[in-house]
Amino acid sequence: MVLTAKEWGWSPTAIIRGAKNPHKHHPMDYNFALAVKTLLDEKCPACGVPIWWAFSNNGDIGFKLKTICCEACKFKDDEAPEAKDRKPGESQIVYAVPDGAGQLPPRSDYFEREMKAHALEHQRELKRKAKQAEE
Repeated sequence: MVLTAKEWGWSPTAIIRGAKNPHKHHPMDYNFALAVKTLLDEKCPACGVPIWWAFSNNGDIGFKLKTICCEACKFKDDEAPEAKDRKPGESQIVYAVPDGAGQLPPRSDYFEREMKAHALEHQRELKRKAKQAEE
């Protein structure tokens, strides 16, 4: 809904509330906009999987590959055939799945690990600079 509101130039809050003036923005709209931008920005640019799963080395995260067929793409591929290593209209998507009996870890786990890794790297850099200053 927030993306639709953005596309139309409307206020997401006005749509939710059924307001008479959908162009009058509510202060909460900025939070909606930030949340949607964050979610869109935090995806692997190649596969679209959220980065907290895609870039994690957590062993509880597995991935599956699924072949899908879009009939419109199939038509396009049939009309303009080029050398392909796939059937017309087919493409593959990858998605995260729990590896084992658990659930996929939350977004916060990834960022906590990244924060700790950054802090460790920062400490190493400070030690390196201190050692250089001594020499």
